[in-house]
Amino acid sequence: MALTYSIELNGSLILAIARGTVTNQDLSEYVSSLAKDARVKPGMKELIDLRGAAGAEVTSNGLLSLATFSLSQKERFRGTKCAIVADRDLAFGLARMYEAYAKGEGVPIDRKVFREFDDACRWLGIDPKDIKQCL
Repeated sequence: MALTYSIELNGSLILAIARGTVTNQDLSEYVSSLAKDARVKPGMKELIDLRGAAGAEVTSNGLLSLATFSLSQKERFRGTKCAIVADRDLAFGLARMYEAYAKGEGVPIDRKVFREFDDACRWLGIDPKDIKQCL
């Protein structure tokens, strides 16, 4: 799987890191894993780092399906604050598209896409130094 995650900062943060080419299936498996993970609680912070993604084979239908699935899990994800870091134009554009789809579907997650890692951490209220040691 090109997108893996860990629970960091004493259980308050989901840290997801992309490597290689990210596909619709990778995104679907990631969100499904979160939905099943007993450590994931409503109101957690989530940081998705796409800087290591070499490419993306993601479609608009895949992103819409992801938003729809997230909505079906709204109680589990309610109150989550999610920052997505994408330094490449393609990843940034796809992340913004997902942001729009999720907002349009009514997914109760506050999400924002960033180009800079430190800006994303600060928006989440996390010291970037605390996260860099987890990467």
